[in-house]
Formats: sequence, structure tokens, C-alpha cells
Amino acid sequence: MSKAKIGVLALAIIAQKGMSKEDKFKESTIETIEDYIIETESAISDIKVAVIPKLESSLKRATRSQVVAKKGIEDAYMDLGSSYSSYIKGINRAKSEYDSKSDDCASLRADIKRQKEICAATEDLLSRLKA
Repeated sequence: MSKAKIGVLALAIIAQKGMSKEDKFKESTIETIEDYIIETESAISDIKVAVIPKLESSLKRATRSQVVAKKGIEDAYMDLGSSYSSYIKGINRAKSEYDSKSDDCASLRADIKRQKEICAATEDLLSRLKA
């Protein structure tokens, strides 16, 4: 069936129901907004219940790893190694590990902040859709 025939059929059905094109457009718009509200509420729920708590748990693990890495630096200073070169390498390795863990924590904090901002923007969108 061609688009023209479908359009004629749609107009005939609308006319039979006693609805004008404008009424049908309004009804379609309302249905679309109601669908968007449901999707937006789902997105907010997902962020609050799944995404942010998972990131916060990851941050706890990363923070714990950072504490262990910090202790590793102190341990490296106490481990004299077999030579001066190995002593310095051990310290540098421990410092590098600590820096890596610190970067992980900073990245997770930024991700949490970003998700909270996304959630706030999505909540604002929801209030606009419901207005």
C-alpha cells in the first residue's frame, strides 16, 4: 500500500472516529510525552539505583588499594634491596603504583560527580515533561 493510500486510510479512520487532524495530533503528542516520562523516570532510577552505587563501591575498593599502595612506598624505603639501583627501582615502582591508584580514585570521583550531574539534568527534564 502506498503512502498516499495509507494517508487516505488514516484520514478516513480519524474522520470515522470524529477526530480532526488537530485532535489526532494532540493525542499523539500526549502519548509521546507520556512515553518520554516513563523513559526518563527509568533513566533516573537506573542512575540512582545501579550506576552511582556501583561507582561508589568501586571507589571504596580503589581507595583501599590506594592505602595499600601508600604503605608499599614506606615498605620500599625500608627494603634496602641487593643494590642501590634495585633500592631506587623498588621505591620508584611503589610510587608509580601509588600514583596509578590515586589516578583511579580521582577518575572514579569524577565519574560519580558526572553521573550525579546527569541525574540532576534528567530530573530537570522530567519536571519539564510533567509540567
